[in-house]
Amino acid sequence: MKMELHDYDIFPKVFPVGVSADITVKPLGVHTKFSGEYKIMVQRLDGGHIGHEFSAWNHTDYFVTPCEDGCLRFTYTADKEGELAVRIYKKDSDRRTVQLNLYALAEDMADRIPLRGDLHMHTCRSDGHGDPLLSVPITV
Repeated sequence: MKMELHDYDIFPKVFPVGVSADITVKPLGVHTKFSGEYKIMVQRLDGGHIGHEFSAWNHTDYFVTPCEDGCLRFTYTADKEGELAVRIYKKDSDRRTVQLNLYALAEDMADRIPLRGDLHMHTCRSDGHGDPLLSVPITV
């Protein structure tokens, strides 16, 4: 798990394509408090590397300062479905403060709640080589 997720939250994590979304980045502790001016770069992850001249179009930059509640806010509109990287830099610095991810989805999926989990598992009756249901003795 990304340790950055212990220090920052970003929401909404999922939003519809073609709709202006008000994005909030919230520090989750005093040690991660925002101060001063920041550059926020939002990049689609399906469009190549940001450093390559042919992919330079693939990001939107914002310059923001923290709101009264200490959060950074900006408005973004995605033009197509996909994963987005939100990279936050202290103004005039190449050192990234944090990178968080967002997802822009079509209306049919945008209202769903994203879940994370591990679907790989073993039972106490399985050695991992066979189907857990077949390793349980069947009594008649």
